[in-house]
Amino acid sequence: MPLVSAAFVGSLGLKSLPSKNAVAENLRFAASTTFEGLTAVRPYWRELEERSANSNQIFQGHDWCFTWADCATRARYSFSPYVVAAYEANRLVLLWPLMIVRKNGMRILRWLSEPWAQYGDVLVSPDHDASLLMRLAVRHIRKDRVADVMWLRHVRDDAACHDFLTNAFWSAGYRDGAPYMDLTKYADEREYLARYSGKRRRHLKKARSKLEASGPLGFEINKDASSFRKIVTDVLCQKRLWLNERGLHSEPIASAWLEDFLIQLASRSGGLNLVTSATTAGSRAVAYEIGLRYRDRHCNYITAHDVSLTDFSPARLHMEQSQCQAIKDRVKVYDLMVPLDRHKEGWISGHVAVSDYWLPLSLAGQVSGRLYFSLARPLARKAYHKAPPRLRRLMKNLIGG
Repeated sequence: MPLVSAAFVGSLGLKSLPSKNAVAENLRFAASTTFEGLTAVRPYWRELEERSANSNQIFQGHDWCFTWADCATRARYSFSPYVVAAYEANRLVLLWPLMIVRKNGMRILRWLSEPWAQYGDVLVSPDHDASLLMRLAVRHIRKDRVADVMWLRHVRDDAACHDFLTNAFWSAGYRDGAPYMDLTKYADEREYLARYSGKRRRHLKKARSKLEASGPLGFEINKDASSFRKIVTDVLCQKRLWLNERGLHSEPIASAWLEDFLIQLASRSGGLNLVTSATTAGSRAVAYEIGLRYRDRHCNYITAHDVSLTDFSPARLHMEQSQCQAIKDRVKVYDLMVPLDRHKEGWISGHVAVSDYWLPLSLAGQVSGRLYFSLARPLARKAYHKAPPRLRRLMKNLIGG
């Protein structure tokens, strides 16, 4: 089991945060505030991840966080890492991946890589209480005075941090769901397809017939990192067209370095794997997916389709084939990610509630938090999703991320 000395904590970009609490006399807190610090803590991070992480903590794994921080740094994205760690008897027992960003003069602590990350959580050793460790961590964050407010989005009800944030933080007025399909209910593809109603079978058959006018339908799955770049480029091109038609904004999709991030992530040799796939009609790709595989979970991370064929439902056909492939690969959970949109209902067996939280760390943070996180942003989100495309484009900066 990896050990970490006090000298190690004091070097390599870790800022020491000594604890004086009697309950935590055996705990030592540190914050990694440089990219070099993230590099140095890699073996300890991976070891805690192996001991503690479940498959819904994919975005707190070292592969994801380190790759994002590396690409963000090279792209000159404005952020500062602030990864809080707690050690007991030289053993890492808590890792809280955060970063500091600035917006409208405010210093905000957010999940590291958010909004690229879809869920936020902490990694906690299974023999420790997450709420206790997080309470002590917040105490040290306050003492360090690095931010005015903490804003933590997309916290699942089954997250390790959920109970603490619910009791200690303010609600940010956001409640949604993380939809998923439990694939363990289906022994094979035949059982999966048998769940369709007659009406749905007829709808999908009609969609297939229309697309087959361009050639026989096929499904191609690619786990080879050397071939990722073309499909990633195609996915992002079609996704951006689709978003632009609807006046919708996605900070990650709009980013000029998302492609490089995904390509680099695909080359990692850890537990996170990229899986790209495409539905074809003859030689023409009509729908795509960039999926993430982590343990027993498949995350439907980015999907797109040829926008000229939207009326033929290529995305529906691709979802069917992607879930069937996941069953073949012995995946247990097919995660369609937030939000819980209506068009996902036919492909899920349930959902986990997701919420946003905030906590003031200064007087300025308290004032802005009440005005923005608790009042203005929730109202703006509702108006945004009801607004016509032209108005949405003007509102995107108000709702953020």
